[in-house]
Amino acid sequence: MFALFCQNDISGLGKYLQQYPNKVNQDLSGSSLLFHAVRARNYQVCSLLLTYNADTNSKQHWSNITPTQYAVMAFVLEPCKDTREICLQMLRHTKSFDHRSYNFAINGLTYISEHIKSAAKNLASIYELQHFSHKYARSGQRILRQKLLKEFNRTCPVSGSRDTDLLDAAHIVPYAQCNHCFVFNACLFHKSFHCAMDLGKMRFDSTGQLHCLQSIHDEELQRSYNVYHSQLPYKYLTEARANCLEITFKEWKINKSIRPVHMRL
Repeated sequence: MFALFCQNDISGLGKYLQQYPNKVNQDLSGSSLLFHAVRARNYQVCSLLLTYNADTNSKQHWSNITPTQYAVMAFVLEPCKDTREICLQMLRHTKSFDHRSYNFAINGLTYISEHIKSAAKNLASIYELQHFSHKYARSGQRILRQKLLKEFNRTCPVSGSRDTDLLDAAHIVPYAQCNHCFVFNACLFHKSFHCAMDLGKMRFDSTGQLHCLQSIHDEELQRSYNVYHSQLPYKYLTEARANCLEITFKEWKINKSIRPVHMRL
């Protein structure tokens, strides 16, 4: 896994984590891979690891500083686009940022001077960034929807609806888990079907086959959720999108009685 990270092989790392999701927080050379990615300012790898629920508060590093705390320190000491994006990403994914714990961690860093420690603990820029994060948490949603309307030819592949007022940009891995608006992690769905997905009533697997709870009949699928097509067209099943579908499908099917949907029109 560390070799794939060093080679910046995003696709290979995604396949590895899909096969071994429990290794996302594995200790690698005294740090978690998320810590390495934050330190390397690799936004794409950070996003991928957060999709697999990497621990933002892991203290595997010898200094006991967490990935989130390191991201904050890096932005405070060297504000630029790269550090800002990763810091914002980590703050969005961390439910609460404890300023006292951060200051304690900074005080414990023996390899930086007192002057740098003092500068690192000046969190005025972080307060502004947190305000920005809350205000514009899903600022990419509008752009994502525009891209999906173009890719999906302004048509929901499940309902067949072309009424753009009723079509949503639907995240596959929930935004609360991934904190990004990449096209590969979304599809264009009718609002009623999108709602059913959010409620955990159905999911697509990595082949694009729709599955639903055993208790839902085909008539209800059509009447309540506008399901008229149970197979995503293969042209939309890019490798990255299929990986996201597989992640959510594996989590969703645990302890559920489900069935594949086969609509006969």
